[in-house]
Amino acid sequence: MIASLISVNSSLMELNLENNRLGDKGVAELAVILNGTQITNLNLGGNVIGAKGATALAAILNKTKITDLNLQNNMLGPEGGTDLAEGLKGNSTLQVLNLALNDIGAEGASVLAAILSETQIINLNLRQTNIGPQGGAALAKGLKGNTTLQSLE
Repeated sequence: MIASLISVNSSLMELNLENNRLGDKGVAELAVILNGTQITNLNLGGNVIGAKGATALAAILNKTKITDLNLQNNMLGPEGGTDLAEGLKGNSTLQVLNLALNDIGAEGASVLAAILSETQIINLNLRQTNIGPQGGAALAKGLKGNTTLQSLE
């Protein structure tokens, strides 16, 4: 229902659906229509989004106008973090990515670190993502060659 209403609204630029328990299915339905919208700020924090939802978002991110994506406090896990990172390869619009309170682990952080230089992300929030020393080392390595990132939490 919401997805169909959003798809016909040509002026909507900010969509805040935080804490609405959309889950993977709801996010997948939303992802289908995002590339036809003007939305630049998308807040999906606290929506019990897992790996399947992250994969659905990853598949369309390069086709959207989204510059600010908040996925804080979901259930992405390492698989979701990895899929999302893979979907960001070559993304030229996303500037702010909030993955705080998602257990993406070292695996998700390592893949994200490897593609950071292929993005325009200037603000990356990885608070409480359980990246550990291995993920931290991968991020440090990924930052060598990155000229866009200005803030890393």
